[in-house]
Amino acid sequence: MPGDDRKLSKMIDAPLGERTNWKPQWPDTPDHFVPFGEGRTIRPGRDLTVVSYGRTLPLCVKAAESLAPEGIDAEVIDLRSLYPYDWQRIEQSVRRTGRVLYVNEDTEITNFGEHLIRRTVEELFYELAAPPRLLAGAHLPGIGLADNLELASVPQLSSITESIRSLARVEP
Repeated sequence: MPGDDRKLSKMIDAPLGERTNWKPQWPDTPDHFVPFGEGRTIRPGRDLTVVSYGRTLPLCVKAAESLAPEGIDAEVIDLRSLYPYDWQRIEQSVRRTGRVLYVNEDTEITNFGEHLIRRTVEELFYELAAPPRLLAGAHLPGIGLADNLELASVPQLSSITESIRSLARVEP
């Protein structure tokens, strides 16, 4: 498979103009399966665990990497599926780090992260060095495609970075 998106585009996107004899050239790709219920540790760390999925995940990775020079070593876990989810991976990480931040863009009310916090407290209470936290979208009506409203209401790189920094500084 070409590593260059332009090469791939030329192979599969129809050109402008005359296309009667054009046929796409699909690249030979290996089968790729992502098992349901199996998360992935994107970045290992020792100080705290950040659990995310979807659109906020790359922001969590960037935030964790930007805090490394400050001495904050955050582990980032990609859930990859919400049900079933990889509780064993989360549990092992939280037992090791003692801190956890759940990040997603769902609104703060009826958020899946609330379930994960409840389970963390119920099962790992005595392993925690700090209360588990949730960074989620603000409880607002739908914002549609308004970029300014979205930037103000869902977790962004700056808010994720500050949440990780703040959680890392909590003393038991």
